[in-house]
Amino acid sequence: MNKVPTCPLCAGGGNQPGWAGRVSFEGNLFRYLECQECGSQYCNPMPDEELVAKMYGPQYLELTESADPTEPSHGRQNELVTEHLEKLPKGTFLDYGCGAGGGRLLSAQSRGWSVVGVEVSQEIARLVTDSLGLRCFTVQDAEQLGAPLADVGHIGDVVEHLTEPLVQIQTFIKLIKPGGIVLAQGPLEANRNLVAWVLKQRGKRDVDRITEFPPWHVMLASANGQQRFFQLCGLETISFEISEIDWPAPTRLRMAMLKDKRLLVLYLLRRASKAVGKLKIRDWGNRYFYVGRVPEA
Repeated sequence: MNKVPTCPLCAGGGNQPGWAGRVSFEGNLFRYLECQECGSQYCNPMPDEELVAKMYGPQYLELTESADPTEPSHGRQNELVTEHLEKLPKGTFLDYGCGAGGGRLLSAQSRGWSVVGVEVSQEIARLVTDSLGLRCFTVQDAEQLGAPLADVGHIGDVVEHLTEPLVQIQTFIKLIKPGGIVLAQGPLEANRNLVAWVLKQRGKRDVDRITEFPPWHVMLASANGQQRFFQLCGLETISFEISEIDWPAPTRLRMAMLKDKRLLVLYLLRRASKAVGKLKIRDWGNRYFYVGRVPEA
């Protein structure tokens, strides 16, 4: 396990116990600390490589495969990427963490882009190449190519999983040509919204609780922390947009939820939070979409 001396997002040194509390996995205890500079939370210590491999085993794959692909927020996330690609000159599009389905790669290819995927897993990279006929490298293979691959790079719902985010995202940026565009999106779990506020109050009341759960999201970002992270990566910010989606609340009210008080409360809280968000409160929401540029050499 690796102790984290500063906030992985903003590099701030001051911290206090976070409202996300403590989680236990495989006999290891992890506490979430809240950065006093940006308000993000991060896991301390960070899981090591061996534990990360266990975290993203069959249990995680089963969870992600069971997600509802028809949920409106999923479609909108892919639409944002497509909308930006349609505004740019055609070139090579790179999706870092493209997944076995390669959905964004196929969408970009259908619009005239050359595409390439990058995956941590050798198995998934091979699957994308063999089943979809698309170029897909592992991170290690891509690093050895010796030259930037793409005009536009995308990284979606990845940063929150990284144990060394600054190092790992700078590796991704090296795959984008100087002057190229970086698109990024992901959750803002420590940002201003009603659901996060309620969770924070609960966490303050139960600071000693330990939850048996893998620390899949080793960072819970605030809007401030996420923006400062991209600046630390050396990117030039073009835009940073915040929205609010239902996740992790249910998208639809179902009869079965009447028997599950937790899900029902979460659903109602998200509905209320979205209503408050219509008042255009600054930095209100739980998801970001970032557009940046790699500096010219």
